[in-house]
Amino acid sequence: MKTKQLKKNWLVTVLLTSVVTTCFAQNPPDTAWGSWPQQEYYTSILDAPVVTGATTAVTITPTGQKLCFDKRVNIKSLLSTGPVEQCIYLNTKEGYVGILPPTRTGGDLCTIKTEDEKFNFFVIGLKGNAYTFKNTRKNGSIEHLVFTGNTQTHQLNMPSNSVQTFHKKTERRGYCGDKIKTWAYKHDNPSSPVYFIFGKTFPDAINVSSSKYIGYSGVGYQFTDKGLFIIMEMESSSFGCKITELEEVSICFDPAPFKIAEDEFYTNALLSLQRERDKIEADEAKIGSSDCSSQQMAVINFRKEQLRLQGVRLNTSQQGNTYQDLSSQQAMGQMLDHVAITKQTILENEVKICQAERRAERASSETSRQRYQQRISCLQSQNGQLQNLEVQLKALDIQYASEPGKAFAEKSKKFMQGLPRGCN
Repeated sequence: MKTKQLKKNWLVTVLLTSVVTTCFAQNPPDTAWGSWPQQEYYTSILDAPVVTGATTAVTITPTGQKLCFDKRVNIKSLLSTGPVEQCIYLNTKEGYVGILPPTRTGGDLCTIKTEDEKFNFFVIGLKGNAYTFKNTRKNGSIEHLVFTGNTQTHQLNMPSNSVQTFHKKTERRGYCGDKIKTWAYKHDNPSSPVYFIFGKTFPDAINVSSSKYIGYSGVGYQFTDKGLFIIMEMESSSFGCKITELEEVSICFDPAPFKIAEDEFYTNALLSLQRERDKIEADEAKIGSSDCSSQQMAVINFRKEQLRLQGVRLNTSQQGNTYQDLSSQQAMGQMLDHVAITKQTILENEVKICQAERRAERASSETSRQRYQQRISCLQSQNGQLQNLEVQLKALDIQYASEPGKAFAEKSKKFMQGLPRGCN
């Protein structure tokens, strides 16, 4: 579950980057509507008070409020692996975006099916809250969870404001059944994407502010020095995204049934630490002056230190958001510590080797002594493999020090590959 959660946390970091940073290159338009037949439609969709400054973005909570949306947008993205379609919802008054998963098969993109076993809904607010609402199956029933990344208390650091100038080009395109007609705009940088934008006018140049945008994957609402525009398409050499449908709606999502996954994780982690503390005390009381007591105490002391470290990590993981805060990411990734598991197994094998040596000394037959010696040789060989694995795992920690999610994934893979066979 922790591996899935960390992967999910790093997947969410990729989505977040797309949402927040693509606004560095948005573009606006210039055309008087005049006698166009779609004026009522244009008036309804060309409205985003949170980016024009008429309203202020709110701090959204993961479970304490309904999340309501006033715009529904269907988009089609062209990835290196092929085209995908998905549906996004916007609250253009309070400043947040709801994103349903992409699909290659089309079909019903926009229904928010909270009872679907595969339900997944990512909501990000302009104030820095980011929540993934997700269903999982547990004990034969569906469990509703929301992964917050601690952003309800430690908001995301949003990009600092940046302003760029985009110039009107000669190409025009139509969208939404040709109801919406756009002009192309582009920054002077040759590698900059081309943006196809719609608005009341199409100026020759517009100044685009990264802090005055709400949308996803480079499309959405952009406020500029020339007014409000809709970016209908963003096209670059490696990626493209365009709006295929855009309409005004009134839809709410109620997150009340969803439990905060981090709360459950922290509660279970505290219980696990207490159980380990009790077990250490019980195991230490059994040692006394028995054979191999020094080796057994080495295991006990190692476990005590790991218990202390796990408590520190649990506390650290709550001190920042796990999307951006490196120390919180590292602490979360080390809650399942492959290096510590490997080291403890080595120490436990030293206890088994010592016990086998004592039994061999007391064995009444040569056959028994040979059997114990075979076990000792196997355990020593196993420890050699584990020590090599420990070195490799530590090297991965160093290699991916700035990428805790990657480090965890690579260590998990190496750990499973490097575990030696038992010595039964």
